[in-house]
Amino acid sequence: MIVSALNSNSDWTFGRGRAGYRKNSAEVRQSVSSRVKCFVSDWFLDVRDGIDWYSLLGKRGTENQILREVERRVLTTQGVRSIEKLEVTGRANRVLTIVMRFTTIYDDTIDEEVKVEI
Repeated sequence: MIVSALNSNSDWTFGRGRAGYRKNSAEVRQSVSSRVKCFVSDWFLDVRDGIDWYSLLGKRGTENQILREVERRVLTTQGVRSIEKLEVTGRANRVLTIVMRFTTIYDDTIDEEVKVEI
């Protein structure tokens, strides 16, 4: 699998030839991060795709629901084999930090920290 690389602002990178793409485990890592950060209605081709972060982060007692939604998004990402660790470590200033460890179909174990901001 190959996808366009994203920079630190989650914008596509252009003009770098093959260096402008991610493949194998790097592609899976980037896809997991992008899918977890995706808000419902972000993607115009499927407005139901994503996580309803506004509702989840706007209410108390939604930690289990957040974990279930993130788990669903990660496990349905192409190239992910399993999740070994998944926890919410912060929820301050409307920023949620998710720490996870997952295994790819390439037999790599990836530790990833994703911040969701609203």
